[in-house]
Amino acid sequence: MNTISIEDFGNKGVLLSARYGENNTHMYDVVTGFKTNIFSNITSFSFHKTDGEEYLSYDAETNPYNAGFHEKFETKDNHHGAYIFTKFEGKDALNGLSLQYHFQL
Repeated sequence: MNTISIEDFGNKGVLLSARYGENNTHMYDVVTGFKTNIFSNITSFSFHKTDGEEYLSYDAETNPYNAGFHEKFETKDNHHGAYIFTKFEGKDALNGLSLQYHFQL
């Protein structure tokens, strides 16, 4: 898998991003990395959450207690998630070695 490397990151130290939107939407991203004599590392974390687009919608199921009429229920569109990525790349004697870890919630 071809992913970002510390060389792509440059000398930026830490990159932070925070974005906000409608329906109480929040998105946060952090990217950082470092180099040693034998390996380099780049790590990122991303998180998002939203209340979503919630509204009343008809249920397709007929409830025998309501004389055959369809009922309206609130949709549940709220959600959240997170993603973590870290990558170690070898140098010199470890050149060509690459270890990556991806985790999604």
